[in-house]
Amino acid sequence: MIKSAYSYLLLFIIFNLLFFKSFAQDTFKIDSLTNVLSETPEDSVKVEILLKLFWEHRRTNPKMAMEYAEQSLEISQSIDYLKGIANSLQNIGIIRKVQGNYDKASDLLIEANSYYEKLEDTVGIV
Repeated sequence: MIKSAYSYLLLFIIFNLLFFKSFAQDTFKIDSLTNVLSETPEDSVKVEILLKLFWEHRRTNPKMAMEYAEQSLEISQSIDYLKGIANSLQNIGIIRKVQGNYDKASDLLIEANSYYEKLEDTVGIV
């Protein structure tokens, strides 16, 4: 009985250490990307940083993820960065799907696919 309790305690400690280490790495990555973002001009590099920030926030903070995706779309459109437009539309579509707005999500994903087809990017096509 005591040996079993120690085993469970050990597993609990290991799990928590792994979880918190992962959480700390994610926080560090987000902070680093955010710092670089503020110093980056509005170009394709900024779009890619915004898309990475979207990815980091997509599960934990969908509202913030949506803001990053919308910013990346706006910049991509202003500089005519087709890959950024496609990725941004796809990401916004994913968030809309999670929110239960399936019609809007479908429209956005179809629009993203049209950009991926123009780019001949078969990986991005949903």
